[in-house]
Amino acid sequence: MISRIHSLFALALAAGLTWACSGDRVVTPVMTDSGESNARQSNGQTGGPLSKSATDNDLPDTAVAVNEDVARAVVVATIRMGQAPLPDVDVGFSRSVSGRAIKMEWWGKTDERGEARVEIRADNVGGYYHARAERDMQTVGAWSSIPVNGGYVLKVDLPVGEKASVTASTPVDDDGPAEPKQRGATVISDNATDRWGKDVFELNEAAITGDTLAVKVSYSGGCRDHQFTLVASGAFMESDPVQLSVALAHNANNDPCEAWITEGYLFELAPIKALYQEAYRQDSGIIVLQLRDAPAGALVYEFAR
Repeated sequence: MISRIHSLFALALAAGLTWACSGDRVVTPVMTDSGESNARQSNGQTGGPLSKSATDNDLPDTAVAVNEDVARAVVVATIRMGQAPLPDVDVGFSRSVSGRAIKMEWWGKTDERGEARVEIRADNVGGYYHARAERDMQTVGAWSSIPVNGGYVLKVDLPVGEKASVTASTPVDDDGPAEPKQRGATVISDNATDRWGKDVFELNEAAITGDTLAVKVSYSGGCRDHQFTLVASGAFMESDPVQLSVALAHNANNDPCEAWITEGYLFELAPIKALYQEAYRQDSGIIVLQLRDAPAGALVYEFAR
């Protein structure tokens, strides 16, 4: 009888090992009473592991699941000192792999709210990550054991000297860039766009809603803050309706990194509206914007007072 029980136990164990080694799967880490994940313990960095309170019942399981099939994730990180947000801080992320040195491959810069948007793209995105915040090449804070789920936008709270916590998780919209979108400047100039940058990028989408131009762009980078500027000609081309040449200028700030970044930008068209109103003495009108390299061709901007 005892021999039979041993045989059944061995068969069950073998079946379990076979399942664990076959195919792709979703793994949800189990949190210990100390708040550390049993999938990976803290390595002693400032900030420590993900707090238990952020992963028990407050978030959907997908917030901490690991899905290695999806090659894109977006992390919206908020850096703060106590309750005060830390603006103008560089935030880097590195995947946590046993036996491999930490290398911050994906970067973003915090805005006035202390918020930075970092897009992570790799063959296998899902897993645990390290994060580091720097200002003027000096480390402000560091965190470990941050779960990143491929195919999701994760909002992560990174308080200096405290544990990191995931506060929200929503699926990435594959039809467009995840919020928040960056805001670029709009200028009127007859000079070449090189003045505002001449670095290479791809214009994926462009559309006008109200008095705003929304675009989706892709470029190589990840280690510097990039700027996009909408440059409009100061002279209309006479037709019915009138036309105006516009172009995007990209300043990569000598970014040496090669991560492929996709972002959404918003540009106010109010300066172009004011240019038309001054030139034609009319409050409302229609302008055909000939946006250079726009994938869908010219854009129609119709406005009232």
